[in-house]
Amino acid sequence: MSVVFALFWMTSAAFVGDVLLGKIGVITGGAVHQFLGDLSHFILLAFTAAFLTAECLRREARRDAATTDAVAPNNSQAPSN
Repeated sequence: MSVVFALFWMTSAAFVGDVLLGKIGVITGGAVHQFLGDLSHFILLAFTAAFLTAECLRREARRDAATTDAVAPNNSQAPSN
């Protein structure tokens, strides 16, 4: 697993956990509070989206590189007349 993918899961878990704590706080009448404020929530969600996008682009580049490497030898062996 790549570092970017691990960071995605950590930020995602932190975001979901804080939202769940906020929901539990609403249900229990305020006994449990969220740790993060609105701006912190937004920043955490933005980092989560950025890490997911970076991981998707990294995997896509690796896949394209593997495809290019597999196709390149066939293109370089053009028949000579």
